[in-house]
Amino acid sequence: MDTGLAGLFIFSTNRTMSIHKVKDSQGNIIPDCHLIVWYPNGRKGKKEQRRFYGTLLEAEEFERSVRRANRAEARSLVNPSMAKLVAEWQESYANDHSKTTVRDVKHCLRPLLSFFGNLQIPAITPKMIELYKKRRLETEIIPRGADPDKLDPAREKRFIKPRTINKELSYLSSFINWAAENGYANHLPFKIKKFPAKMTEPPKPRIPLPGEVQAMVDAIEDKYLTIFLLYYDAGCRREEALALKKENVRLGMRVIHVTGKGNKERIIDITTDRLYHRLKEACDNVKSGYLFLNPKTKKPYYSIRKPIIRAAKAAGLDERIYAHLFRHTHGTHALLAGMDLRSVQGQLGHSTSKTTEKYTHLVPELRRRQANKFNEFIKANDSQGEK
Repeated sequence: MDTGLAGLFIFSTNRTMSIHKVKDSQGNIIPDCHLIVWYPNGRKGKKEQRRFYGTLLEAEEFERSVRRANRAEARSLVNPSMAKLVAEWQESYANDHSKTTVRDVKHCLRPLLSFFGNLQIPAITPKMIELYKKRRLETEIIPRGADPDKLDPAREKRFIKPRTINKELSYLSSFINWAAENGYANHLPFKIKKFPAKMTEPPKPRIPLPGEVQAMVDAIEDKYLTIFLLYYDAGCRREEALALKKENVRLGMRVIHVTGKGNKERIIDITTDRLYHRLKEACDNVKSGYLFLNPKTKKPYYSIRKPIIRAAKAAGLDERIYAHLFRHTHGTHALLAGMDLRSVQGQLGHSTSKTTEKYTHLVPELRRRQANKFNEFIKANDSQGEK
């Protein structure tokens, strides 16, 4: 039972379910707040309840979806709530995915459990999915560690984006498929509808120029330089660089072996002399294991975001700077340097060349060079015609 309730008013009821208005401790009705109470196994069974934040119509739709689930014949399936199954699903999910993805799942589960946690899977309907999307779009992003009550009312507000909500719905779909495959419930009779691709396209990043990157190389603190070069010179993902072990560096062959996204293994070339010498120095300083350890935790760094931002400011870069930007920068500058598309694709570990091709659109100079080849072709043919 939620604490601090001075009173409840029932305004719709049936044999096994009721919706209540909620009062605060001063006796005032809390706007758009309802307590839904239901008995999955009848009045003599265990009572389930949760607060629902939304309009009366939305609360009634939620109540109807739960009631439909209670009536549904699920071929003797258990049909527990999402909250009761999610820990087991996370355990299973962690077996086949990277630690970074598992951390992302935990983050995305918070809003999912808040909305769907007490629902049995058959109670999840298309209308409930649309209500979830609507609620999430209205959710303001509060800066980490900030007190919501002390924020400046005149601030520019930021809200959850469709791309984030689509990711959350993907994890919800994965959970439901797992539950069905393990005999806890049936598959949903519909496909979870996400936002269309045109609403989820991320903004194209502004790729730093070679001179700007070099200014950052000159400015970044020495203990973080090798990691930064793995981002830019080799195109490593953040976790690939931070978790690199001595055993995976083959200096004689000038390659490193990494396990990347989706636990896929690949070989990355050590593309520059400066990265080669930095890696050699790092390998000489450890007997085995991780090359880069946080001196405070004695574990690999989780991020070097702050040192990168400091280096960017010292280099005069004002736009948003983040680790993955330098993977994009590597791909773009590699094509600009004349590396062929297939080689860049292999270096970055893209499953298709279409992903790599996006870098050709990020630097106007690269397009101008390619366009100039046609001009040179025309000029060469004109000169032959004159002869």
